[in-house]
Amino acid sequence: MNATVPKSVQISPHRLSQKRARRALRAVVGSLPVRIAISTPVCNVLLAAVADQQERSGPHGTALTRTGDDGRHGNWRAGAGRWTGMELKMREGYEGTGPGAITPDGCAVELYSRLPIGEEPDIIAAAVPRGAHILELGSGVGRMTHALLERGFTVTAVDESPEMLERVRGARTICGPIEELDLGEKFDVVLLASFLVHAGDAEIRRGLLRTCVRHLAEGGSVLIQREGEDYHTNVPRERVDPSGFTLRIVSAEPVGDGVNSVRAEYEFPDAVWTHTFRARPLTKEQFEEALRETGLRVDEYLTDDGIWVRAVQAA
Repeated sequence: MNATVPKSVQISPHRLSQKRARRALRAVVGSLPVRIAISTPVCNVLLAAVADQQERSGPHGTALTRTGDDGRHGNWRAGAGRWTGMELKMREGYEGTGPGAITPDGCAVELYSRLPIGEEPDIIAAAVPRGAHILELGSGVGRMTHALLERGFTVTAVDESPEMLERVRGARTICGPIEELDLGEKFDVVLLASFLVHAGDAEIRRGLLRTCVRHLAEGGSVLIQREGEDYHTNVPRERVDPSGFTLRIVSAEPVGDGVNSVRAEYEFPDAVWTHTFRARPLTKEQFEEALRETGLRVDEYLTDDGIWVRAVQAA
């Protein structure tokens, strides 16, 4: 069962004592069709999933409780946590294994803290105005965020995982589902990386792209990272990274409706992580049609392999 915390009982987790927190949380769960024991661990989980005080909320119900460049993510949105019973609920078809916290989409926080950043920040920097304000959707632990900050950009980083955002430094952060985001602000650049455009659920993909359009300033651009053409067909495959780990794409098995279940393995000398997720292959024509559905068009393919794309609002 998924649950969204009613606005009338939104609370500020960093201001409540444990006793007051339990009383507030009982107001939330008391109306639900199941009974949940409000133990201390449950309080901690639920408190991480609720918004800050309503009077400090942003213009469209997005709570902005603490922003700035101190590297702390104080920005919460009701419904950001997907929880059931006593723990966050893993999305159907997604799974992750290995040391440390695993997010609802199967990503391992410790793994992404180790992965190096490649040439992506340079590709982005060459495609957008110098000093642009970038809305980064799906920032994770801030691998891209930090590299863009170093290049002189201002970044607002969005992710639904508070554990991921704990690792972000120097950027304003927003915790919540990307497809529901509405900050009431416009940005020079919206960044949708990490192959998010290939979400298995087509409606989620549309939600992601609508979020991009909703936050795009006039004359701005959306930078999108696509899968390579053989991402789902050249399997199994592996790559040994110069930094010392091995990435394997073990399998990509059809699960219906044009969606594949992909399994990846990351092997380090001291640890192994796995990630199983659902992805929808998109040909160039299908990708461009997906953009048109939401009022975008391709402005330029930024790399020879077509993986990085700059899109703009359609005329």
